[in-house]
Amino acid sequence: MLLLNKQPQKKLKKASKIPSESVSRYQKEVRILRKQRSQLEKQLKESLGVIRDITALKEIEQAKSDFVSIASHELRTPLTVINGYLSLFLSGDLGDPSSNPVRIRERQVLNKVFRETKRLTKLVEDLLSISRLEGNRLKLNLKNEQFHEIVNEVIAEYSLRAESRGINLSVEVIEKGGSLFIKVDRDKIKQVLVNLIDNALKFTKEGGKVTVRCSRSEGKLVTQVVDTGAGINKNLLPKIFDKFQQESGSYLKSNKGTGLGLFIVKSLIELHDGSIQVQSLPRKGTTFTFLLPSVD
Repeated sequence: MLLLNKQPQKKLKKASKIPSESVSRYQKEVRILRKQRSQLEKQLKESLGVIRDITALKEIEQAKSDFVSIASHELRTPLTVINGYLSLFLSGDLGDPSSNPVRIRERQVLNKVFRETKRLTKLVEDLLSISRLEGNRLKLNLKNEQFHEIVNEVIAEYSLRAESRGINLSVEVIEKGGSLFIKVDRDKIKQVLVNLIDNALKFTKEGGKVTVRCSRSEGKLVTQVVDTGAGINKNLLPKIFDKFQQESGSYLKSNKGTGLGLFIVKSLIELHDGSIQVQSLPRKGTTFTFLLPSVD
């Protein structure tokens, strides 16, 4: 009988035992990682929600801007026609109403209509300006200009109005610090001055003063529009350059504006790399100071 050679069986190695403290540490790290993942997922969902909200708000803002722009354009043409016909009637080009009592009464009524259509036209123009500013569609036509010439041009437009109301409207130009040449869009800076001077006259009583001061300091053109008018309430001062901000009070009812002018002023000055600030005391007067880069 043949005996088969038996191969020696290899002994299986026993697996080394993992220390219990290592298992515990591993499980703890897994729990921490799971918690961190959960927190990150939550933050991601919140961030996505915020992004969706911002996107929705931007879409709403864009839709609002588009609506304002389109509506303003559509209103501008009929208002221009209405103002044109009212001007013809009130100027007497369509006949002299002075000898007809009925026509005199009509003239008084149409004067009120004319004032309101002018106010509405101003609102439309302001809304168009804001639409262009907020949509970054406003382009500047920059040229070197002698600033005091722009100021004198605006002063000339308001001199009769100031005189009729018994207000002293004047200009003080100081050129000791250098010339008053600046590189600006003439029409836009004129719009700034018109808004500020118009406001100053609007809130200054008979016998008061409105002064425009121009000077140069440290490479900047410094312009101040100073009045001795009603002043601005201190609670309104921090937000005076926001949209639709107006002083309240019965004495201002006849001076009702759009509440958009100073927002436009600040935006136009900042487009020129300038800045503006205001100082005011109730019943003492107001000073608007704006700075623009000057040209050497």
